[in-house]
Formats: sequence, C-alpha cells, structure tokens
Amino acid sequence: MKQLCNLVILCLVSAYVALLPQFYAVYNRETRYSLEWSPQIRASIWMAIGILAAIYAIIYGSFYITAHYANRKQARVNCERIVFNAAIWVMGLLIVRSVISIAYRTGLMPDTITGIVDASKWIIYGFLPIGLLIFWRKGYERLILNIYRLMTVMFVLFCVQSLWWNVASGDTNYTVSSRYTGNKNDDNSIYILMFDTWSYEATYGNPLFSITNMPHLQEFQEHAFLFREAYSPGIKTEVSIPRFLYQADKRIHTFSYDELLKLVENNRLADLGMESIFDLSANHFKILVGSIIHYPSIVGERLDYMRNIYYSGAMYTLTDRVCSLLHSQLSFLAKIGLKQLGKTISNQEQWNHKVANTQLRIRMVVNEVLPKLPRRNIVYFHFFLPKEPFLLKRDWTLRDTPDYGGMTDHTPTASYMEKYLENVYAMDMVIGDIIHHLKLRGEYDSSLIVILSDHSLERGKTLSWAVRDQDTYGPEKHIPMLIKYPNQVRGGDVSDPIVATELHPLFKLYLNNPDTVAQWVSNWNAGETQWTTLSCE
Repeated sequence: MKQLCNLVILCLVSAYVALLPQFYAVYNRETRYSLEWSPQIRASIWMAIGILAAIYAIIYGSFYITAHYANRKQARVNCERIVFNAAIWVMGLLIVRSVISIAYRTGLMPDTITGIVDASKWIIYGFLPIGLLIFWRKGYERLILNIYRLMTVMFVLFCVQSLWWNVASGDTNYTVSSRYTGNKNDDNSIYILMFDTWSYEATYGNPLFSITNMPHLQEFQEHAFLFREAYSPGIKTEVSIPRFLYQADKRIHTFSYDELLKLVENNRLADLGMESIFDLSANHFKILVGSIIHYPSIVGERLDYMRNIYYSGAMYTLTDRVCSLLHSQLSFLAKIGLKQLGKTISNQEQWNHKVANTQLRIRMVVNEVLPKLPRRNIVYFHFFLPKEPFLLKRDWTLRDTPDYGGMTDHTPTASYMEKYLENVYAMDMVIGDIIHHLKLRGEYDSSLIVILSDHSLERGKTLSWAVRDQDTYGPEKHIPMLIKYPNQVRGGDVSDPIVATELHPLFKLYLNNPDTVAQWVSNWNAGETQWTTLSCE
C-alpha cells in the first residue's frame, strides 16, 4: 500500500512538473487578471494533472509488472531496475524541459543559450540524462528524487493556494468610496477613449473618408477641438500606451523604445512606481477598461477598477482547456523530432480567436460598465478598433466573410483600405454608446472627453521599429485627436503639432481646478478668446 501511495504521489507531481510551463503564469496575481482566473481554469489544471498522472501510472505500472514477471523467469538482468532507471530519466527530462521552457518564456534565457538549446535538443533531453544515469547513477537518482520531494511541497501548496486566489467574475459593481463627498454639480470627470491604429492620413487626410458616415463623431466634433497635427508617443501599442499613461512622470521619457518594450514584455513596468495620469488627483475614481496588452503589469494595483474586454470563458469550455493542456505534451514530442499526433491550433489561429473575441465584445462591455460607474472619475478605455480583424460592417453587423487583415509588404492596398474604413465607421457605434450613457448620467456636458489613438497605420519596414519610433512626427504616429472641454459648445480646428503626452497639464488642471477651465471655456464659447494652448491660459 505504501508503494502504491508513493507511486500515485510521484505520478501527480510528475504531471504537475510536466504541465507547469503551460500554467506557471497563474502564480502571478497580475497575470491571473489577464487570464481571468476562474473555477473553470482551476478545474482544468487539476483535471489535466490528474489525467496525465493516470497515464504515467498506467505506463509505469505496465512496464513494472512486465519487468517483475521477467525477473521471475531469469536472474541475469534486473528488469525492475531498468524500468526504475527509465522512470528517473523521464523525471529528469521533465524537470529540465520545464526549467528551460519557463526560462525562455519569461525572457530570462539569453538568446545565445536559446540557440544552443535549439541546436542540441537530443543532447540535453536524451544523451545527457542517460550519461548521468550510466556514470553517476546513485548520485543522479538522489538528486532527482530530492528535487521531486521539493516539487511535492510546491504541488501541495499550489493546490491549496489556488483555492484562495480571487476569481475574475467580470462583475462591474462598485463600492463607492468615502473619498467622494461632493454632489452631482461638482462632477469633473475625464473620459479617455483610446482606439487602436486609427490613422489621420487614412481618415481625415483621405478623400475617400467621409465624416458623415460617423454621425455620432460628427456631432461630437461640432463642439470639440479637432487636432489635425496630433501624434502618438509611439508606433507600437506596447510602447505608446505606457508613454501615454505615465506622461506625467519624467522617467518614462528616458527609456528608449527597446528598453520600454522589454519592461512591458517582462511585466516590470508597474514595479517602477511612476506617476500615471490616474495619480493626478486623489479625489477621483480610477477606472481602466482595456484589451490586448497586459494592463495589470503596466499600471499595477493602484486603480479602483480594471476590466479586460477580452473574455476567454466565452471561447473555451472546460474540455477545451483540459485538452489544450494535455496536447502540450504532444507538442513537446515534435520539438525533439517525433511526429506529433492530433490536430494542433497554430499561434495565428489562437490570435485570430482572441482579437475577434476582443473586438466583438467592445459594445457589450461598454454598456455593462458605464451605467455602474461611480461619479467623479478618471476613465480610460482602450478599444481594439479600427485595427484588423475586419469582422464588422459600419452598423456593427457581421461581415459575410471575416478577414483577419495583413498588408502586403506593409503597404495598405485598396482592398485593405476599404475594409479598414468600414472598421473606422464601425467605431461610431462605440462612440455613440458612450455618449448615450454619459448623457443619461448627466456627465456628458460636465466631463473632459478625449478621443484619440495609440498609433497610426504601420508603414514600410526598411528600418527597425526602434529607429522608426525615434521620429516624433512620423506618419506612423500621425493620429486624429478630438478633445471636448466641459460645457464646450463651439468647436475648433487646431493645426499646431501636439504629442499625446502633452495632455497631462490639462488633465491635472481640470481635475484639481475645474473652475479655471470652466471660465476659459465660457470665454471660448462666447468668442472672447482664441485658441492658444491646452492649459486654458
């Protein structure tokens, strides 16, 4: 009985080690938000571990029983020892594979080491453990068994911890803090609508574009400022968004493109404790609703509410999740040259599913979140639109044939631009939903509303991302930007160059001294002042 219990425990721990590269990210609280940690995900991990452990136990048990009967027939070769050594080899292989995989995925493995591993798979996974078993058998056995004793503790802790981790339910209810002591007339909220890949040249600068196809934006523009020479702070979302959110902190501007991208990809940006636009007022609620990039590792936990537009639960069943985890073991066989069984889902297919889910859920999430917001907010939305995929018509109905985009040589074709403009026109439905809810809440007139984009369309790749990003006023950064001041009724057209990271003085002024802004707007509406700067001087 003791041997059977030891076998069960060892198989469970081996399965945990084998699958760890597929779910190690759940140990990070911020990543659990991105994954939308749920009882379904937890159950899928437990079930996959259990199934894989059962497979290990059946295989080992079958070989061991066969070896036991073989030993009874002859005494020259200890078949049970051979089976045990083979099990030790597999256990060592699982440890090495998991360490290498996690080190690679977390960016801790240098490129040179990655190249060596890729070129030496059979040596690392096959010949090296076998050599250790031959020439250092007892020491190697002790090492592997001691490691697995440690992994047993980790496995038990994982099972216990996973019961206490917060579940991402997607509920949008709020607990109104005592920070807000004013009344409805004191509202001075900021609403930022950040779209993705909205290009000035492809829209306002394009003769084929017509604002009449966007009636909500057209109405908004009549009492807002349109900035015709606005530029995003980066040509890539992962760089542009952090620069925008942390524009009030001088440190963000000291990082090069590559340095900032590495901080974001390694989930280290929030640890720097920089001042974000959410920190410009201590008396406002801080709300973020975004998608695609991992916002928890960018802004940390300093917000009152954060919501991911993407929802994996709408796409994957429990069976899908379990099969995906188990299938990863077959994928590993392909890496060492063995034929992979079963159908695989390519990275491109997974990406297509994710972006489609993200795009189609935009209006649903907006209509869930806005009615439940507290008053007096700093609200930031990031919408994966008008960037491809091209799934929608301008009235938000689905296309007959979805198109996941892609530009030949990164130069927009006529066909691409036709579908891109249809996505731009579909943006108007989102803008209309937001305006509708703000009017119902009585906040449309009293709020500062900013509509812009994280970057423009990508152009030719003759130069690297980092080099192209250095051009402050490059075409890949040229975006539309509209700002409606509180109670503004007279529109304006601004041709002065402006970068989106120059908005924080206006944000700070309105959040902390709204009367100053109100007086300037009153003068502007009456035609008593001309446009000078954002700061309402």
